Amino acid sequence: MADLPMKPPLQKPPGYKDHHTAATSSSSASTVTHLPPPPRSKPRLPSSYKPKKRKRNCCRTCCCIFCFLILFLIVVAALALALFYLIYDPKLPVFHLLAFRISTFKVSATPDGSFLDAQVSIRVEFKNPNDKLSIKYGKIEYDVMVGQATEFGRRELAGFTQDRRSTTTVKAEAAVKNKMLAVEDGARLLSKFQSKALEVKVEAETAVGVVIQGWGLGPITVKLDCETKLKNIEGGDMPICNINLLRWINIRG
Repeated sequence: MADLPMKPPLQKPPGYKDHHTAATSSSSASTVTHLPPPPRSKPRLPSSYKPKKRKRNCCRTCCCIFCFLILFLIVVAALALALFYLIYDPKLPVFHLLAFRISTFKVSATPDGSFLDAQVSIRVEFKNPNDKLSIKYGKIEYDVMVGQATEFGRRELAGFTQDRRSTTTVKAEAAVKNKMLAVEDGARLLSKFQSKALEVKVEAETAVGVVIQGWGLGPITVKLDCETKLKNIEGGDMPICNINLLRWINIRG
């Protein structure tokens, strides 16, 4: 007797749910404990890694400190200068050209040009108008000129210290021999000398400082420019010399 063929199992229709299986899975899922995820470990940097320093902030701080120090020093210097002026009331010295005497003035004309022989003596008055300050002068370099640009050459005098509220007369001499001139310059100088219309000039340069109770302050470079005409100085005129301070401050006499 032949075996009967077995029937295939019934296929579950789409969407079919087995209530028994669903209940079992839900009960097992409810018993599962949800653990929090493990914390993430920070990545380890290699030992050769060196973080960069914040140079920009350091430079900015240094610049701020430097600017503050400069401003502080300026304020302190301004206050000290104001206090100095209030206490001592400093005044600039005054310079007069007292005399310009020409003892020899000879112009010799030759085919090669004109030659000048001259000798002069000068006197310059140094006046200190300060009540509380003495003035100290360094070595004095001076030059004498006649006409527009005939120089006698630079010479030197020793410096000195001038007391408060005092006047000092400085005497000096200058001479030239066989100084070569253009032919027209020699004739013009001789004509002006004879008519007393000759321009005469004294230039001097020295270092000037002040003395306060034995303490020195300065010095600064001072240039003098004393200019007039021969007939004026011989007639008793005593022109005030112009002053140049620090090579760019000009004070007219």
